[in-house]
Amino acid sequence: MHRDPWDTNFQRKDPWDNTTSESSMPAAPIDPKVYRLVVPEKSELLAGLIYLPLHMFIVGWLLSELLWALGVEASLTGLNLLYMLTGTVFLAITMRRHLQESFVRFLHFGLSNLWVMPAGYAIRFALSIPVVILVTLLIPDISSPNQDAVQEIIYQDFLASIVMAVVLAPFVEEVLFRSVLFAPIRKVSRFGAYFVSTLLFAFLHISFFLFFAPSVNLLLVMLLYVPAGIALCWAYEKSGSVWTAIFLHALMNLIAILLSFVLPELDPELLFAMFRRVV
Repeated sequence: MHRDPWDTNFQRKDPWDNTTSESSMPAAPIDPKVYRLVVPEKSELLAGLIYLPLHMFIVGWLLSELLWALGVEASLTGLNLLYMLTGTVFLAITMRRHLQESFVRFLHFGLSNLWVMPAGYAIRFALSIPVVILVTLLIPDISSPNQDAVQEIIYQDFLASIVMAVVLAPFVEEVLFRSVLFAPIRKVSRFGAYFVSTLLFAFLHISFFLFFAPSVNLLLVMLLYVPAGIALCWAYEKSGSVWTAIFLHALMNLIAILLSFVLPELDPELLFAMFRRVV
């Protein structure tokens, strides 16, 4: 029997504490000084773990083949919107309880969660500086095919790029890489949770291109997405709610799209171009 996720008087069991059962815990207000991660239930984790490899390797290809078989000619923008919308619908249904509980946590802490977002953005900026310098030294003419595709979508349909990169992608990717991957691994190892979640998050942004055009350079391009992955893991861990990571991810992409639209001529090799990278 499940507790009502909207009951803010219920203190969820600490996911790192295996000594007590949830039913034996007294109903008490959540201490705002204690951030306990809201983790999905086993059935939700199972659904997420099944969908994760499908999202990374199968769904995009399957949708393109399906549209082709139906004789529907879809643009890059339309195909990406359908790809992200598929993940959004699936995860919103299968992870409903986790998303509700996480949203309650986000609202319950209120302003205590808001500072995590600018702090997370600052962490991404600080970590990006040495990474960008290293990658540009190794590959002076570095170019991210994922970023190139995003730029094309921005020029094709600015509104669609906002919906895809600011609304749908942050939701799908944070639920998969933070709620489904980071949370359960965090029970065993903090380093392992950061490593696996960040590595697969970065790999997602080159996986399609690596499959069709394998290149060592793409593995170095993957490093450019590591700082954002670490910052998003930190935001989830610090606030206890995946919605903090979702909103931070949305903020990162909104700033990147606006800069790409306003300053399209900005040299991608410049350090400040990191702010234009959609993650």
